[in-house]
Parts: sequence; C-alpha cells; structure tokens
Amino acid sequence: NIQGLLNDAADFDAAEVFDNVISGDPDAVIRKLEQYRDLGITHICLNMNFGGTHEEVKDSMRLFSEKVMPHFPDEE
Repeated sequence: NIQGLLNDAADFDAAEVFDNVISGDPDAVIRKLEQYRDLGITHICLNMNFGGTHEEVKDSMRLFSEKVMPHFPDEE
C-alpha cells in the first residue's frame, strides 16, 4: 500500500538514498551495477529522465547502451 511505502521511505536518510542511486559517468555506473550483480540482482529498471532536456536524456541512454551495457554481455 502507498502509505506503507511512504512510511518506509521516511526511514532513509540522504546518504542511504544517494548510495542506492545509480548515476555518474559510465565507469561509476559500471561499478555500481557490479555491486548489484555481485548481490545476485539480475534485472534493473532505469529512469533516465530526471528533469534533463530531451537531448540530455537521449545522450544518457546512448552512453548507457554504448559504454555500460557491453560490460555485461549475455548476463541472464
């Protein structure tokens, strides 16, 4: 339920939220995704539109596909 999620979210501090956000240059994103992979996480959901322009979002998507995805070939 939504109220339960909101209550749980109140228990996080800013450092915890930042630690769980995947952002940065391709190398930083790769390092973070490696941490998740090492924990056994096999799928992620991405939201690359956080207020940037359409061109900035497209650039982020391009960088992810060209620089990050090749680092994780055929992982299922």
